[in-house]
Amino acid sequence: MLTSTVDIKKLGTYTINYSVTDQSGNKATASRTVIVIDSLGSGGLSIALKGSSTVKVQLYSNYTDAGYTVTDKNYPTSKVNVTTITNLDITHAGIYDLRYEATDPGNNVAYSGYRYIQVTDSFSHFSDTTVCRGTCPDITAPASGSSYLWSTGAKTKTMNYCPTADNAVWVAVTSGINTTYYEVIVHLTKYACVWPGDANNDFTADKNDVLAIGIAYADSGAKRSSPTTKWVPQQCDDWGHSFKSGANHKHADCNGDGKVDSTDMAAVTKNYGKSHTKTNAANGSPTDPLLSVAFSNDSAQAGDTVKASIQLGTSTNKVKDAYGLAFSINYTSKYVKPGQIYTDFSKCWLGTPGKDLIYLVYNDTANGILDIGMSRTDHNNVTGYGTLANMNIVMQDNVGGKTWIDRKVYFNPTDVKIISADETPLSVYTQVDSTIVYQDKSGIKNAISNADNILLFPNPASQNLYLMSTNVPVSEVRIINMFGAEVYRQKTTGQVIQIPVSQLNAGIYSIQMNTSNGISIKQFIKK
Repeated sequence: MLTSTVDIKKLGTYTINYSVTDQSGNKATASRTVIVIDSLGSGGLSIALKGSSTVKVQLYSNYTDAGYTVTDKNYPTSKVNVTTITNLDITHAGIYDLRYEATDPGNNVAYSGYRYIQVTDSFSHFSDTTVCRGTCPDITAPASGSSYLWSTGAKTKTMNYCPTADNAVWVAVTSGINTTYYEVIVHLTKYACVWPGDANNDFTADKNDVLAIGIAYADSGAKRSSPTTKWVPQQCDDWGHSFKSGANHKHADCNGDGKVDSTDMAAVTKNYGKSHTKTNAANGSPTDPLLSVAFSNDSAQAGDTVKASIQLGTSTNKVKDAYGLAFSINYTSKYVKPGQIYTDFSKCWLGTPGKDLIYLVYNDTANGILDIGMSRTDHNNVTGYGTLANMNIVMQDNVGGKTWIDRKVYFNPTDVKIISADETPLSVYTQVDSTIVYQDKSGIKNAISNADNILLFPNPASQNLYLMSTNVPVSEVRIINMFGAEVYRQKTTGQVIQIPVSQLNAGIYSIQMNTSNGISIKQFIKK
């Protein structure tokens, strides 16, 4: 009886045991030692180059070798380990060699022949450029062709490049059967560049830069060489102080004169909205101090000047240790005369303009966005509540149509950022307000006649909205979005009504409720 086996596919020493028993029960045993060896040795393993043994490649190219073919008479080629031996340096012209080493499970080793790689600089040198540290400029090929291949892998005529050190980039421009190589030598600045108006170095000139100027106010440092307020990057040595974000205070010196003061605000206004990236700020929760826009009247006539105030904090929920504030107000622009929103900061509780407060107002009339930034300049926090600014808003003379809902004007604070003097962020919560603009006085008489007698809850709502009339039944309910479009209508005779709102997009809606006493108008937020 054979009691063991030999694996001839695996090197090693094996013992084969035999045993025999006769009819009388006598037993005898024997054994044989079998040694499995690799009789072919390295002769069973071979590796050869694919392709030519001499190759010419372009300096700085992304070189990919043609590879190899491996065979092994003793083992599956999947068990053979192959490594590359080379001294190739694609960033320097010269002649380099490359070959492959193969090792099989029997520790047999074989080598391929040598491939000689000539790295040559056949570029047409077309420019040297200085790039501001931390930026990603566009680089365009100097010639047109049917295809492009950059050393970065980009395949378009213009590619975006983010260097981290001095370097050279090249582009292969192919036209027909001809390919021409061009190179750009990139020199990186020692420090980040200044973009005039981007005081906090978030790559955008906007309301938030007022906060940065306020924080760095009166600081000074190196002047820029040949400074300009054009929206171009400009080299400047770092100053001695930085913001908590890590950005250097030199960015707040928007005009490059070596000091931070109110004159730097002009560059923010000049370059407002220009950016090479974009950031956002978030609002807080309902328990935080309130930022709101409050209209003095619920309705007005076309052509009227409507008064409103921007309020921050309340007597029961004050803002503590405030220094600067930046936010946007989205408004229904088609009912407001372009450029006819006037702001007055003379009653601002945060500070006094011209004394210890700077501010900026930018009205994007095309998109209905009013950006506001304000900051103290004395590095002292204040605690308080009340009016930040008063507004006079001139309505269009002819808003068109005769339906009240088509003339609802919303003012919605958003994108809020508020900080202390040490740049600690504070949280606030925002609240929307609106006013109704009528073509004539007749609409005012009928609308909002019994609004106080109808309750809406919950508000904001996510699934269902409930309304309760405390005196008369509601005959019809309409829901209108911010753009004046009706999105829901329901006939009813009850005093407690459930309205499904889960299908609505998140946002602010008006709800019109018809009763025998007139029309009630309210608004709610869909979460």
